[in-house]
Amino acid sequence: MDGISHTLSISHTGRSIISFQVFFLVPSVSFASMLSNSTDKDRALVSRLQLETLKGEIQQYAQALPGGYQGSRMQKARYMYENTIRSNFIELSAKHQLEPEEFHTLLLNVQGVRDVALHPTSKEEQNNPGAQNPKNRVRRQGHYQARNFMVFSALYPDDVYGVEFELTESKHCKDLNLPLTISACYKEQGSNERSLEAWRILRAAVSGKELDVCIVVRFEEELKKLLSASVEDREFGKGTSNTHSTKSFSSYQAESWMAVSQNLAQTSSQNAPPHCYTEA
Repeated sequence: MDGISHTLSISHTGRSIISFQVFFLVPSVSFASMLSNSTDKDRALVSRLQLETLKGEIQQYAQALPGGYQGSRMQKARYMYENTIRSNFIELSAKHQLEPEEFHTLLLNVQGVRDVALHPTSKEEQNNPGAQNPKNRVRRQGHYQARNFMVFSALYPDDVYGVEFELTESKHCKDLNLPLTISACYKEQGSNERSLEAWRILRAAVSGKELDVCIVVRFEEELKKLLSASVEDREFGKGTSNTHSTKSFSSYQAESWMAVSQNLAQTSSQNAPPHCYTEA
């Protein structure tokens, strides 16, 4: 999972999509207003503080769950990456040892995904050797997936770059006495909006295969609050004229976000037990 996403030019054949779901949470008015009135330096400071707060809250929540941690990720990146919320992962339970071909199918079957293509170059071709042969894999050595996937969302019909997804053992402990879990992840995105859509796709693709679904649910709640609040004052559905939204979003995209955000609670409740949810 380490490294920088490559800029790609990919030709691919899209699939016909009848309907799809994308979530977008309406920003918190107070926090969004604070951001819109602050300088860029202030916004960076708020972002760092919010990141540290999120890490602390998720760790505290996870430690309070019964049964303890049953995974194998390193402490510093156990529940989220250290310095970003635009790249995320979901650790899978040890009984779900997905192979890349299975992951490809799961991604392709997510509503709103119009295509899944192979990255044009393998890790070895990127001078990043160490790919494992899936038929003779040595766990915790080298890359679990030799060639990543580029996923194309119907939300961005003109996007030719895609979002990079992979199965990985990066940031997992090498101690073979620990459960041999893997993580499904997506690489750093250039905007909060794209990160939210990438998270939605990841969450749907591995639903039911999570190491601890309650941690995923809680992280999703906080992730959406943090990412949505940092989108300048785009308050869709409040009956106000918003010039900011027209700069980055087409009316089609705004309507898509609004339509699906109304069903977000129902969609999320299908993927987790009720006791995982926290008070609003």
